[in-house]
Amino acid sequence: MLQPSFARRDFLALSLGGCASALAAGFAGCGSGGRKVCNRRIGDAHAGAVLCLALGADGALLVSGGADNVVKLWQLPEGMLLASLTGHTAGVTSVAVSPDGTTVASGSADGTLRLWSVASGTSSAPLAAATGGVAAVVFSADGQLLASGGADALVKLWNPADGSPLASLAGHSQAITALAASPDGTYLVSAAEDETLRLWGLPSGAPIGVPVAVPLGALAALAMTSDGTLMASGGTGDALLLWAMPACTVAKTLRPEGGGALAVAISPDGALVAGGGASDLIMLWRGSDAALTQTIRDHTAAISALAITPDGKLLISASADRSIRFWGLPDGSYLGSASDPALPVETVVSFSC
Repeated sequence: MLQPSFARRDFLALSLGGCASALAAGFAGCGSGGRKVCNRRIGDAHAGAVLCLALGADGALLVSGGADNVVKLWQLPEGMLLASLTGHTAGVTSVAVSPDGTTVASGSADGTLRLWSVASGTSSAPLAAATGGVAAVVFSADGQLLASGGADALVKLWNPADGSPLASLAGHSQAITALAASPDGTYLVSAAEDETLRLWGLPSGAPIGVPVAVPLGALAALAMTSDGTLMASGGTGDALLLWAMPACTVAKTLRPEGGGALAVAISPDGALVAGGGASDLIMLWRGSDAALTQTIRDHTAAISALAITPDGKLLISASADRSIRFWGLPDGSYLGSASDPALPVETVVSFSC
């Protein structure tokens, strides 16, 4: 993997108030004589909205894509920037990491798909993936296939070894918005603006069953548990749905606040579900009974992507406010941010301590 070329700046310690030491220690013990107002400064992760996130299988690599056309690699849990990968000519709307951690795939509003070497940071030649833009990319469980979907309503299968096209799957009538691959490698799920889910067999791409209607607004995000028995879906409607898989039947309905759940994540064991949307809220639910356990209002703009590490201990959020932030699970405590030292520190968050 590329080695970091600089030391991480600890933005928790850059307090504008009188509680810098407490911030660096996780906000503990700030002021024994009553509550004070403390501030923390959040550095920008991208020079524009952060649009997508993906994690490596071991939880040590975080990948982000932004409206600044850049793919960035981050080391976890430190949040240290490893590399900034340039080549796309429009916003990076989707990213994925191969199961072996050697390759990153990125899809862009420029209509292309790129494959990047994690070790060298070099890219393949751009692949013409979707007229009008690529919205979703995902690797199969064995890493032998890469799927993409975009504005042309087609799901496309690729050989990630050489970037060659393998199949083009037609069925959706509107733009593809999200993809998920089953952990057992047998099928792919696609979501689209036509308010349907479709299942495709792998590696053939043959359709499985009939389209599943989701009359709750356009779907925007999918996330699966590590055993593939439960999938979360979010979109522009007023519900975040949990699906029993592979039957693709609704198991539970969660009610997000403030404009749907355009971003979703689910813990590997399904015990916790996270959602975020057009507002600046992040919501946490228990998967067992769909009870809302925590509402986090810390970002200053819409939540665009969420991810939970494979150990289930860290929630990562990306936002149009240009930041990537880390939250401890299950309580949702703030742990820090992934910030590029080359970019300015512009966001200030105030809180009682």
